[in-house]
Amino acid sequence: MNWLNTHTYKILIMIFLIFVLLFLTVGCQENDNRSVQSEGMSTSGDITANDSEIISDTSESNRSEPTLEIGYTDFPPFEYTDGNGRAAGIGIDNMRDVLALLGYGEDDYNLTEYPWTRLMEMTTSGELDIAVDVYFTESRAEVFDYSIEPYETFLYQFMVPSDSMVKFDGNVFNSSVQNIGIVRGYQYGDVINALLDELGVAILEEPTSVDLLDGLIKGRYDVILESPSVAKYYLEQKGVFDQIRILEPVLDSRTSYYVFPKSKNHKVLRDDLDRVTRQLKDDGSYDRTRLEYLK
Repeated sequence: MNWLNTHTYKILIMIFLIFVLLFLTVGCQENDNRSVQSEGMSTSGDITANDSEIISDTSESNRSEPTLEIGYTDFPPFEYTDGNGRAAGIGIDNMRDVLALLGYGEDDYNLTEYPWTRLMEMTTSGELDIAVDVYFTESRAEVFDYSIEPYETFLYQFMVPSDSMVKFDGNVFNSSVQNIGIVRGYQYGDVINALLDELGVAILEEPTSVDLLDGLIKGRYDVILESPSVAKYYLEQKGVFDQIRILEPVLDSRTSYYVFPKSKNHKVLRDDLDRVTRQLKDDGSYDRTRLEYLK
């Protein structure tokens, strides 16, 4: 009887050990499966330049890359600094939308205004990662990677004070003009540059379009060269648009882009911005932002 009890006791212990081993084996397999699934999900979520889907995570950023430095000049309503010291405008709002869809939080980038020549210098040197609203030239293409997706196309025309008798027929002014104001460092293109040379009028420069328009209102210039959309928006905001007159004809149009310093090799970032910008244009988001400013 004692022998039977001892034998039964040993059998029960063996059965218990077998169950323990089976439990541990199944648990390890499930952990391994969860690890493989987790790794697969992480890999499929990586953003690359070739992805066709927008991946959005704007709630919180865990990015380890350095903060992006983005520069712009004072060119309302496309880029400017509002009364609260915050970057604003059509291009700025769209840049924020694009970066948010790429997973950047607002702490992951800085938007800073500079005079035009300083903006170009800092982008060339690599102090800035992106410059907003830059025209294409062959010399700039040596130091900048341009976005493939255009940013905006601007018309350029001469403007005069509303009480001026000056007119322009496309080749010459009808009366004496002592000076023409332009923005320092702008590349207006071969057509406008050739026209300015032919006119033989003194060229005076301002650091930004806003300074140029203020100079015209204050009587510093006989004529200025500016984009009508910028002049209309800025001067209407100040209530003085009726104090200038825009001369026909249109002199030329220029298309601008986002640019990235070649010294920092931002081609993947550029491709990502192109892809998402194109999608915002296709779904109408870009035009809706534009209309908010150009009502």
